[in-house]
Amino acid sequence: APPSSASRTILVTGGAGYIGSHACLALHRAHHRVILLDEREPQHAFYTLALRGRFADRALLHRAFTELGAVDAVFHFAASLDVGESMRDADKYFRNNVADLVELLSFMLRETECRKIVFSSSCTVYGQPEVLPVTEETSLAQPMSVYGLTKRMGEEILREYAAVHGFQYASMRYFNVGGATPEAGLGDRFNCGLHLVPIAMSCARTGAAFSVFGDDYATRDGTCVGDYLH
Repeated sequence: APPSSASRTILVTGGAGYIGSHACLALHRAHHRVILLDEREPQHAFYTLALRGRFADRALLHRAFTELGAVDAVFHFAASLDVGESMRDADKYFRNNVADLVELLSFMLRETECRKIVFSSSCTVYGQPEVLPVTEETSLAQPMSVYGLTKRMGEEILREYAAVHGFQYASMRYFNVGGATPEAGLGDRFNCGLHLVPIAMSCARTGAAFSVFGDDYATRDGTCVGDYLH
């Protein structure tokens, strides 16, 4: 069905990625207008307008916020996400995940009327929680990686933009994301080697060894089984 009067125009940064592409699909099925902004070429067609480049590029942002009229909200999925890499190249993660986020928020504040944003955060903001299972009321702890720190900083930045500038935001703190939408051709195309569920499925399919790290957790056999279950 074509967009209706209830349709909204949504900018999805990172819309070519695993979670971003599923967000585009959900928005498309709900008959919203989707503006996809990503450095990669999307492998799907669940968008109204696709822009190729960095989400902090002000010229691209100007196009994103004007070509289809006013943008109602931003879904921000674009980020660097390799925990191990973040410990080797902290500068990349602070630039991509923190500095560029501020550039996006500043553009929204100074150049547009859009004040709504959904932020792709991470369970890493909880650090090593003392109590399981984790809930939304669980206190944030010191993250155990630069990647986790950049996500926590992102949430803190958004909290201040909300308090000072009237932004409305929601943070999605993922644990182990898995699954696909085969009928739409969507799945974890780019980061299968980083995520637990695709690795486990690949090992089950090929018979390769599945490595479990840690042997001193407070579980029956010492492995971090709780991390896989909650």
